[in-house]
Amino acid sequence: LVRNRDELTVALDTEVIPAPKAFREAVASISPAQQRFAKAYRSMQLGGTLLALVYVEVRPQLERALNLPVDALAKEIELCELLLKLLTEFHMPADVLAFDALNDDVGDGSVRAMVDVVRRNAA
Repeated sequence: LVRNRDELTVALDTEVIPAPKAFREAVASISPAQQRFAKAYRSMQLGGTLLALVYVEVRPQLERALNLPVDALAKEIELCELLLKLLTEFHMPADVLAFDALNDDVGDGSVRAMVDVVRRNAA
C-alpha cells in the first residue's frame, strides 16, 4: 500500500518492440520458417508486457464508511491519515470510528461537528 508521499521503485526490464507496420516490413523478406519464428517471438514479447497501475481514491469510501457527508474529510489530512492507520495497521472496525446520528450528539448538526465526533472516536 503506497500512500501520500511514499515512494516506490519498480525495476522494469525495458526492450523496444517494433510497431506492427515496422514488424511486418521487417519479416516480409525472410523465409516462411523464420517468419513463423519471428511472429511467435513477437507474440511472446507482447504477451509478457504488462504494466498495471491502480489509483484508488480512499477518502470518498472512508467518508461513506464513517457515515459522513461527501467531502467532509476534504481538508482533514491529518485525520484521514490517522483513520487510515487505525483501519489498516490496527484493523480497527470502521463502525467503532464512525459517526452515529442516533447516538452521537452533534449540537448544531454541522459537518464540522460530525467530523469532530469522528476525531474523538479516533483519539
